[in-house]
Amino acid sequence: MRNKPWTKEEEELLEDLYGRVSIPGIAKRLGRSVGAINVRKARLGLGAFLDNGDYITLAQLLRAVKGRESVDGYANISWIKNRGLPVHYKRVGQCSFKVVKLADFWKWAEANKAFLDFSKMPERILGKEPAWVKAKRRADVQNNSIRKLTPWTKEEDARLKSYIEEGQKTGAQIANLLNRTYGAVIRRCRDLGIANPKRIKPHDHSWTAEEMQKVFDGVLKAIPYPVLAKETGLSEKAIRGLMYRTYKTENQDKIRAIAKKEAGKSE
Repeated sequence: MRNKPWTKEEEELLEDLYGRVSIPGIAKRLGRSVGAINVRKARLGLGAFLDNGDYITLAQLLRAVKGRESVDGYANISWIKNRGLPVHYKRVGQCSFKVVKLADFWKWAEANKAFLDFSKMPERILGKEPAWVKAKRRADVQNNSIRKLTPWTKEEDARLKSYIEEGQKTGAQIANLLNRTYGAVIRRCRDLGIANPKRIKPHDHSWTAEEMQKVFDGVLKAIPYPVLAKETGLSEKAIRGLMYRTYKTENQDKIRAIAKKEAGKSE
């Protein structure tokens, strides 16, 4: 085995093989020791797999995606039972683990990406990621910043009251200015005992083809509704309403499945 600096090509190959090929197999491909592979993968921030390289335990997967320990019972219902995450059982010594193939996970994750939140998932912790993950992680981070749970400040309350008194801005516009969700603005108005923001009634606003296309594209990319509302300047309620009128559901994953099915019929 050799002991020399790693090249960029070797690191890229390690990232590509990691999670699909066993550590000994990667070591053989790169002509390096198992120890050298483990050291380099740690420096690259690649996560921990079972020895065969194809699987990750359900517990490891939950920890990687959610950024913290999670209860198996939650995954059994929300991930496995309700959304069909493929799970296998693997015995190591006297222990049996629930494991997930990385290829199966990424295929499942793409079909359920509106359900998942990648904001706390470190980049490449599961090895090489599909191209769509980067944009989804960025959207989730932005969504969490919009849906912040921090208490309203006196300054924010004063600005909200001022916007309401002016009567020139819609709830969506005020939400964007305060970096809050439309729902949060409505609830705060109720708490303060002030009028709700100006509303755009259906007959006051006609959806343009460009607006509709932008919203549909965003939903197909699983951009969270609060982020989509901020990007379009429309209220989250209006966007959800459009989706429901079109697809009879607001669930983005279901909408994408319907759209995919319809696209298949037209081909």
